[in-house]
Amino acid sequence: MSYYRRFDFFTKQELKIPKYISEKIPFSCATSGCGKIIIGDKNGTIYIINQQFDVVHSFEAFQKEVILMKQLKQRKMLVAIGRNARNKIIVKFFDLGHKDSKRFCQKEFSLDFTKKSAGNITCMDCHENLKQMVIGFNDGRLIWITSNALLTSKSISQKLRRSPDQGSITGIHFHPEKVDLVFVVEDRALFYFSPYPKKDQEEWQYLSEIHGAEVNCSNVIEVFLHKEQTTSHHLIIGQWGFILIKGFLIKRDYEAAIKQYVETIGIGVEPSYVIQKFLDNIKKLQHLTLYLRKLHQKGLAHNEHTILLLNCYSKLNLNDELKSFIEEQKSGKSKFDTETAIIALRSVKEFELASKLAREEFNDLYLEIEINDCKKYKEALEFIKHELSFEQAFDAFLQNGLTLVTNEPEITTDSIIYLLFEKKKEYDKKMEFEKKKKEEKEKEKEKEEKKPQENEIQFNSLLSTEEMERSSLLELARKPVKVQEEKKDEEISERVLQFIHLFIEKPNHLIIFLEKVIKIKQNVTAPIYNTLLELYLTSESEKKETERSYQKVFTLLKNCSQHYDHYHALVLVQMYEFTKGVKFLYKLLNLFAEIIQNYIVEKKYEKIIKLCITHGEKDENVWLQALNALTMSKDDCTKYIIQLLDEIQNRRLLQPLTVIQVLKQNPKTKLLLVKRYLFECLKKDHEQNQKDYEFIKKTTKETEQLKKEFTKFKSQATIFQQSKCAECQDILDNPSVHFLCGHSFHLGCLTLSDEECPFCSTQYKDLSKYKESVQHQSGEELEEKLSQQDEGFEIVSQYFGKSLFENFTPRRRK
Repeated sequence: MSYYRRFDFFTKQELKIPKYISEKIPFSCATSGCGKIIIGDKNGTIYIINQQFDVVHSFEAFQKEVILMKQLKQRKMLVAIGRNARNKIIVKFFDLGHKDSKRFCQKEFSLDFTKKSAGNITCMDCHENLKQMVIGFNDGRLIWITSNALLTSKSISQKLRRSPDQGSITGIHFHPEKVDLVFVVEDRALFYFSPYPKKDQEEWQYLSEIHGAEVNCSNVIEVFLHKEQTTSHHLIIGQWGFILIKGFLIKRDYEAAIKQYVETIGIGVEPSYVIQKFLDNIKKLQHLTLYLRKLHQKGLAHNEHTILLLNCYSKLNLNDELKSFIEEQKSGKSKFDTETAIIALRSVKEFELASKLAREEFNDLYLEIEINDCKKYKEALEFIKHELSFEQAFDAFLQNGLTLVTNEPEITTDSIIYLLFEKKKEYDKKMEFEKKKKEEKEKEKEKEEKKPQENEIQFNSLLSTEEMERSSLLELARKPVKVQEEKKDEEISERVLQFIHLFIEKPNHLIIFLEKVIKIKQNVTAPIYNTLLELYLTSESEKKETERSYQKVFTLLKNCSQHYDHYHALVLVQMYEFTKGVKFLYKLLNLFAEIIQNYIVEKKYEKIIKLCITHGEKDENVWLQALNALTMSKDDCTKYIIQLLDEIQNRRLLQPLTVIQVLKQNPKTKLLLVKRYLFECLKKDHEQNQKDYEFIKKTTKETEQLKKEFTKFKSQATIFQQSKCAECQDILDNPSVHFLCGHSFHLGCLTLSDEECPFCSTQYKDLSKYKESVQHQSGEELEEKLSQQDEGFEIVSQYFGKSLFENFTPRRRK
């Protein structure tokens, strides 16, 4: 046990304050505690000064001036009041033990009743339990702030009260024993205030209607009997105590000695001196516990005293006294730092008591004790599920989920699913309700501030609000619901991915977890499907070859092809040698070269031919890849090469030269195969040439015949010998119309618009329309067709044959 030094008090020393502190800092308020002086200035900065008057730390607490501060005695907690940029009064709690971390500013909130009283705060006090706080104003107003825990609770109650005299409140202090009682000092009166008075009492009760105190007055003492009565009394008790204690210690009457020491608490005998006297023997510890407990009851104990008392109880096996001491904290009889007590109880393995203390204020500590110390995993899960908010539960699972999944995988999995979907829905509804409520309050405030006085203006404002509501409804209707749903899906997916590492020791339960997520929400992101696919493959690979089915793997690949990453899935199935999945993904990704190569390995050459016939129309490279693969195969694939060449030849897909270049890659290719292919190519070309020659001959003959008829029409008279009308088949009589094509009609059988033969004009019009449409085609279309075909000469010849270049005139030489 460490040695407790005894300090010398009331030593007069002259202080030498540096000039940069006394001159350059614009002081506005100050406080002290924990061996430090804390100063706030008018610019919102707080300075922490040590005993050598050096500024050890400074930070910007507010955007404007610091109004008041208080350093708590039992905690390294600084309570400060100041103004922000909008001149609003803000209360902040700073943990001076975490100056360089995110937990430095533990809590901040604004005062609700400072619009009319802004800038008139004169004093404040905060209770050591951090559950009550009181702020006084110079107009007699008093704000009572209460909460279960000011640092952690979201609900903080603020009550506004006014003193009976309505004088300036110059001092406020909590009663040392009664939590709900506050002493209030005004400039002309002294009374105490209780927000929860008894039936026969009032909130404000006078202690003195004559005496008060001005602002910044440190003490006003009224002596009723004679001077130094209290001081003399304390001195007498102290001196007599030392005499008795000395005698009792000599006689080893430790019980009587400790009783005398208890009487000296708060008078002048330092607790460190008493503790030193009773720590040298284990028999004295029981008497020391009495002294330490009284020290706590009077609110003068430090964290070290709490740790020492709890250690003494544990060492002496005084479990009943330990429990009663903890209960005294709840009832308010004893005062100690809860967090320190929890740490001390855990160190002595009193986990049940530590858990009870932590449950009320420290959720993280409570879960840590329940999970790591008490091993009560189900109770911890119930607490997370029902007692914590969504964000708190999410953080709790991230911190403790690995241990919970390892020990209670099924319940933890169900709890996480409940958190992600059910609790998240409740949280979203609550946030939407609060948002709407806040918007309604803001609208009401705006209406009150901008309320028109004339009826016409009121009517116009009503119309404008109706229009605004209609426009807002239209905007809501126009908002894309899909975008909002996609954002929700992405948010859920991110949270799911954050939980995956918790199942590192339970992969089977991770599969169950991801399956439930996908069942509830199918539109999650690809990484979740990729992870589930990999887990399926891993679980199948761990089985024996005879027991592997890969049914779940293939079902996922087939039914969820829109959700997972295809190329990532292909890498996975190749890595785990799942052949069926590889083939499926090859077809899904149109990787025909890989499919053909796979068929070559399996010696399924007929399927290569079927693949080319099925998909060859979409991609002509499939034929070339198949021919190349069959040619380079080590087996004798002559039969299948012949089938493939026949299909290529019949479909006119590849040029003969390209085919020859592919076939020559394999030196074992038979010349007879090449000879047969070339013979078939030449035969087809010869047959096509014969057809073209006959077509040209026929067309030339028809052209010559038409030329002769045209010449005959120009040079000779035409005799019309038709005796019947071509339309009605009656005997032809005048008036009649005769066309050069040989058809004759009654004049009545023709319409006014028939300037050409009705029978022959249809064929001519179709031909002329087609010619006009093709003539208007751009050069880009012709270029595109030429780029798609290997033989451009055929396309150009077709254009010439259709007289599409008849307007083309070559340039003449100048």
